[in-house]
Amino acid sequence: MFNPLNYGSVAYMRYINDMGGVYGRKFDIKLGDTACAQAKGIAAAKKMVYDEKVFMITVNPCSGVAMAVKPTLEKEGVPWSGVSANPKITGSIGSGGPKGMPPKYMFHVTPNGYFSGVTMGKFIMTKPNAKKIAIVAHTNDWARGYCDPAKDYIESQGGEVVLDTAMERGSTDATAQVLQIKSKGVDGVLGCLYQPELVVLLKAAHKYKLNTPIIGALGADFGQVIQQVGNPAAVNGVFFQGHLYKDKIGSPALEWGKQILLKYLTKDELPKLVIPLISIISDCSTESEWSKASVARAAI
Repeated sequence: MFNPLNYGSVAYMRYINDMGGVYGRKFDIKLGDTACAQAKGIAAAKKMVYDEKVFMITVNPCSGVAMAVKPTLEKEGVPWSGVSANPKITGSIGSGGPKGMPPKYMFHVTPNGYFSGVTMGKFIMTKPNAKKIAIVAHTNDWARGYCDPAKDYIESQGGEVVLDTAMERGSTDATAQVLQIKSKGVDGVLGCLYQPELVVLLKAAHKYKLNTPIIGALGADFGQVIQQVGNPAAVNGVFFQGHLYKDKIGSPALEWGKQILLKYLTKDELPKLVIPLISIISDCSTESEWSKASVARAAI
């Protein structure tokens, strides 16, 4: 569900089918593109559950859609595995989700926004004497899944979020947000934004000489953001982001994944701007790994 991010899983399922399936049973893949819209997501999920009789709904990266389809899946007992950021979809209270037991058939297969958000908070608080932090975020479940845990962590360490301002999807100007941030004299900024808006924010921050670290969430590809900003001075020592993948597609470490994508996806399915979720998760979200980020901290 949500086109580009399906295809890593689709390629891998086709690969498994080619190897004989799972205990001889092969995947029959049904696709439903929700465009990250809740109404479309509900319609797609109901079609899959009631008409196509699917065994499981998977991938589903958009938190708003995942939250919207959750009641249907819980009611019908249809398993869900996905990568949506908001911890309330599956998490128990220990991982930032709601109180009580997690849903019986719903599983996150990547670190959710709680862990990623806390990591963002931990990283910005490594800046010496960091106290005042600003947040720029979309007004959706995905963004709050990151920035709310980050805010809680910052406040638990004696910091203060002095500004929590919105930047909607599709925004092409971040002048107002940057000037708000500048007026607060903050020590760092958390950008819970998708890639296009994060690029806009970084360009505006450089234009208005914000001169403070900006930490991105995992709604953007680090390398592509650097390219799209197009100005090393706007990102060097300024832009930081946790990296969810072991390496880039095409690197020696992921050559096996690249070959699966090339063999099992059609030309129209191959990714253009989005890294498919066939990448191996690395253990970069742990405190011990982040404690080794001396180069990044020195840059701050």
